[in-house]
Amino acid sequence: RGVRTAGKKSCEKHGESFSLNLQSKSYNMKLYHSFERFYLSKFYLFIPAAIIILACMGAFVAYYLTIDGLHPLNFIQLIICVAAAVGYLAAVLGQMPRKRTFQYFFYGLLIELFLHVINMIF
Repeated sequence: RGVRTAGKKSCEKHGESFSLNLQSKSYNMKLYHSFERFYLSKFYLFIPAAIIILACMGAFVAYYLTIDGLHPLNFIQLIICVAAAVGYLAAVLGQMPRKRTFQYFFYGLLIELFLHVINMIF
């Protein structure tokens, strides 16, 4: 009871599902940190690749948003998409710290992937 083990917490109410959920969160954080270390180790090589990745994702999202016309909801999504792509570019050109530029890239990519999936489904 109340004893912590490496990567697991025990709880009588929730049982094993709670400990599995904790392990998946730690795996996601390990994945995030390993990607961050890779980005920071090859920072100057990754800048052009990240700009191309965000620009291509933004172009796909903009295409799927405007294919049926530009309704008010699509216009708001388009603004969010452009802001996510331009945020990374502004962070790099503004010479923000490397970790901050990684955060802009990572969250910008997540936003654009989310918008892309939403527009492919609906």
